[in-house]
Amino acid sequence: MTNDVVLSVITPVRNGHRFMAACIEAVALQHPAPFEHIVVDGGSTDGTVEILRRSPGVVWTSGPDRGMYDAINRGIAMARLGDFARARLLLRRAAASRNA
Repeated sequence: MTNDVVLSVITPVRNGHRFMAACIEAVALQHPAPFEHIVVDGGSTDGTVEILRRSPGVVWTSGPDRGMYDAINRGIAMARLGDFARARLLLRRAAASRNA
C-alpha cells in the first residue's frame, strides 16, 4: 500500500471462513484507484483468521466487538483517511452525540 490511498474497503466478518478468500480476491480485482482493504474480524473460531494471516496486503484485526457497526467503526479508525475525510467523520460523530 502507498501513502496516497484514495479508497478504504472495510469488511466486517465473524466466522466467515467459507467466504473470506473470495471476498479478499474480489476486492483485490477491483483496482479503481489506490486502495486499502481492512478486515475487522469479531473473534472468529472457524479458520477466518488463518486466511487473513495468509493474505498479504490486507490490513486486519481480530477480537471481540459489539456487532457489525462496532466493527465498521473500528475499521474506519484503522483507515488511512485524508484530513478532509477524517474531519468530516469527526463532525458527523459530534452531531450524532448531540442528537442522542
